[in-house]
Amino acid sequence: MIRRLHKKIKNPALWIAALYALFGIGWVILSDYLVLRIFPWEDAGTTMLIQNVKGAFFALLSSVVLYLIISYFFKTVKAQAVEYEQFFDSLPVMVLIANHQGKITMVNKTFELLSGWSLKHFTSEDDFLNDFLYASDGAFPMSAESEQLGSEWRDFQVKTKNNSQLTTCWTCVWLNKSMKVYIGQDISYRRVAEKALLKSYWELANFKKALKNSALVSVTDRQGSVIEVNPAFCNASGYPKNELIGKKYQEVNATCFSDGDWNTIWNTVRSGKPWRGEIRNTTKSGKIYWLDTTINPITDDKGSIYQFLSVQFPISDRKKYEEEREMLIKRLIQNNRDLEEFGFIISHNLRAPVAQILGLINLYQNNNIEQKEIAEITSHLRSSAKNLDAVIKDLNKVLEVRKGFDIVKAVDLQQVARSAVNALDEPIRKAGIEIHLNFQEVRVIHSIPGYIYNIIYSLLSNAIKYRSDQRPQKIEIACKKKGKSICLSVSDSGLGIDLNLFKDKLFQMYQRFHLHVEGKGLGLFLVKNQVDALGGKIEVHSHVNEGTTFEVYLPLLQKAALMT
Repeated sequence: MIRRLHKKIKNPALWIAALYALFGIGWVILSDYLVLRIFPWEDAGTTMLIQNVKGAFFALLSSVVLYLIISYFFKTVKAQAVEYEQFFDSLPVMVLIANHQGKITMVNKTFELLSGWSLKHFTSEDDFLNDFLYASDGAFPMSAESEQLGSEWRDFQVKTKNNSQLTTCWTCVWLNKSMKVYIGQDISYRRVAEKALLKSYWELANFKKALKNSALVSVTDRQGSVIEVNPAFCNASGYPKNELIGKKYQEVNATCFSDGDWNTIWNTVRSGKPWRGEIRNTTKSGKIYWLDTTINPITDDKGSIYQFLSVQFPISDRKKYEEEREMLIKRLIQNNRDLEEFGFIISHNLRAPVAQILGLINLYQNNNIEQKEIAEITSHLRSSAKNLDAVIKDLNKVLEVRKGFDIVKAVDLQQVARSAVNALDEPIRKAGIEIHLNFQEVRVIHSIPGYIYNIIYSLLSNAIKYRSDQRPQKIEIACKKKGKSICLSVSDSGLGIDLNLFKDKLFQMYQRFHLHVEGKGLGLFLVKNQVDALGGKIEVHSHVNEGTTFEVYLPLLQKAALMT
């Protein structure tokens, strides 16, 4: 009951005095009443004795009551003092308390642990301010500005007991104008973190500056719409920023990939993995340029992807060098093959007419030769010389093809095919052949016009020569896109070729497979050389008495550095 009353009473001292007075008055009234009731007829001496006994009993009883009350309050105050001291020492901040005379009366354990100093080291407030606490730059002690400190927090250096410096921040608070409380925090780790953060900030700023000047940076949302691009991206693409924002990434980025396609890219980055590869782009003006591209997914604090960051570096010069190197390697390989092939051609095709000429000359030098034989020898010499001249002319044709070089241009395939058909109009009409042109899927390519014309003309001429008289003849010239190449095809319903027998000899020089038709076996050899010069390849599909299809595969964008 007393504990409950104590919690409700704000002034315990007044409560004790009032209780004591109330008890005394009550005792006087009650004791007098009892005495008069018990001893109504006693004399004055007896009355005096009774009053003395009553007073003594009151003093004894009131002393006991007062002792109990004071003991309880003393115990309560002592417990509160212990709790306050424990709370004071357990504070995570440093606390020093000075009285109104400027004497340091208390320091908590946190201050002692961090600084090494205890209360006994401070005789006055000035000792702490002047000798132990300095401004963060070391220029002046805290006492120089303690009056202006107020409730603001300021940085100071604390000189610890082991002569090291502790970076802290302090504030000063007055309590009831009789007690000044200094509160300090150790900010050493915070300062280290701030320096590291500042260093990271400047590193990031320098990195961003370097990226801004050297890389093409773009950011898209989760749906792939562009939400930010840097000036380098705009300069490289030729698009102003307002024309890029809101567009899908693939609309402003790639026309060709070195690895995969858009589905591959988005499946990779949406799974949380970065993608890197080379992308071929087209500027607003139509110029081609290559980029080394890295796309990284950006996640929030929950690990969910909400943006994609693309960093691209221009590599057009490198790609050009790689293409030139690739073409040079191909050229060297082809030249080596050409040397072997020319060695074979010279040894086989030139050897026979030369040997004939040498033999005839030996006969001519015979002294016993008759005039009639001389005329015959001369006729054979003329024939052998013509054969030799024909072989040399054929070799010149091959050399012309292999050293041919022209500028890559836009080639209208349908127009070129019509020109070839018109040039062969007479044999086409005589044979009653139907010609079909199909260039709906691919009509214009970038290549060398002369080479494309020669390829179409030669394949069309072959299809006319080796037609079949047993069925209606149709020839189709078409072009379609297949992967990263275009496929130019010439199909006929002619005699066909037995590929099981002749596949390996099909594109060799002086190879003929239908001897009833006049020819040298040079046309397909020249076509193969022209296709190789364009960096392409040629395939054939054929069945005897059904027809033949020649397929010429060329890169989508023809390289200007052609093999010679």
